[in-house]
Amino acid sequence: MAVRMTKSDTVRDVIHRFNEIGLVCLDPQWAGGPSPHVHP
Repeated sequence: MAVRMTKSDTVRDVIHRFNEIGLVCLDPQWAGGPSPHVHP
């Protein structure tokens, strides 16, 4: 059975994570990798 993520699931996950660790969860966690290239 496939499970579909909805926006409410995402919001719920953020709220639960916020309740667990506080404001730190709102800081973006960049995964690294190559930086985007800007072409003139």
